[in-house]
Amino acid sequence: MLQVRIPPISSFLAFVERNGSNWEAVCLDFDLAVQGRSYDEAIAKLRDQVLLFLDGLDDLPPADQERLLRRRVPLHLQLRWLTTAAWSLLRRRPGAGPDEYLVKLPTRLAAA
Repeated sequence: MLQVRIPPISSFLAFVERNGSNWEAVCLDFDLAVQGRSYDEAIAKLRDQVLLFLDGLDDLPPADQERLLRRRVPLHLQLRWLTTAAWSLLRRRPGAGPDEYLVKLPTRLAAA
């Protein structure tokens, strides 16, 4: 059986927003979302969710692997992220920039 080579991933594009009393984290690269009670909890849960998503790809047929690896968030979420990123850069908030929206994964996954 032909296997799809899953590229090494060291980070993924994401954004986190407060939603009422919770925080919502969205992975733009794989269309995954989680909620947490704090910013840090939301990021940690999203990192875990991405790792589970990537680990689960190994058990799927190549066609399903390809389809899931190419899956992206809906356009309205892409636009919401783009608006937030642009606004952050325009305000020149310290630390704002492309790296602010990258979530790092453990190096063991990046080297796989």
